[in-house]
Order: sequence, then structure tokens, then C-alpha cells
Amino acid sequence: MKIFLRVFCLIVTVFILINVSYANSSAFKQGIAQVNVYTGDKVLIKANVYSKKYSSEFPLKYQFGWGADPTGATLPQSIVSLIEMIWGNESVWIPLSAYSDLTDPYKVELQVDHDNIILIIIGSDGGGAYQAELVFENAELKYRKVFNDEFPDQAWQKTEYHFND
Repeated sequence: MKIFLRVFCLIVTVFILINVSYANSSAFKQGIAQVNVYTGDKVLIKANVYSKKYSSEFPLKYQFGWGADPTGATLPQSIVSLIEMIWGNESVWIPLSAYSDLTDPYKVELQVDHDNIILIIIGSDGGGAYQAELVFENAELKYRKVFNDEFPDQAWQKTEYHFND
């Protein structure tokens, strides 16, 4: 019986570590989605993605946002307004250009992929549905790739980031 209990506890612990360590997802609730993962080195990465109700007074025009109706027939309901990330004990700087054109987000995922952390923002629906991937290495944003869910090979954008150390 003791061996069975130990094996059971070990299996449950491994299952929990696999689920927590490699991916986490969250829907937006009251304008925020919170996700976290552990790297292979057991460093905790936390990310908060905030969205605000879209206003026609917003400085960027909605037609240029991912997930927005390019005809202007309907306005987006919300737009990503801020991303906060903590890598261990270090705050990660994320420029406005990495998220300011992402409208109607509804889900966020945080994944570990070898040495990279990938923050995925999924938004909109129908023909405007998109996925934005922000790829980080050593607490620095390396690039952002956004693509249309319906035509990922034809409608996409990739922005690389380089910072002085």
C-alpha cells in the first residue's frame, strides 16, 4: 500500500509539473488575462495582458489593427492596452509596438519552447481571427509574428526587436 501511495503521488506531481512548466492559458476576465510558466531552469515567468474597451478616440485607427474590420462597418470591442511580464525577479520591457494593434483579444497562452518563452495572444473571430506570438529569449523580446488564422501563409507580419545591452 505504501508503494502504491508513493507511486501515485509521484505520478500526480509529474503531471502537475508538466502542465505548469510548459504551457498555461487564460481567457480575458474583466479586461485582464494572467498566465505563468516555469522554464526548464525552474524560473517563474508571469505575464499579465490587459485590454481596454475600444474608443473611436483611440489614437490609432481601428482599420489598421489585427482583428479589426477593414471596411469600418463595425468597430472593435476592445484592444490590448498593456503587457506586463516578470521573468524571475526581473521586469521585462515590452514596447507598445508589440501589442498596440491587437484588437478583440479573447485568450492568452504562455509556452516554453527550448530557450524561448512564447506569449500568444489570440483574438477576433471569423475572417479577422488572428494569433500574435511574442517570442522572448533571456528576458528580451526577440520578435513578434502575427498571422491571420484563415490565411496564415498569406496574411502575416513579423517584427524583429534588437536592443543595446
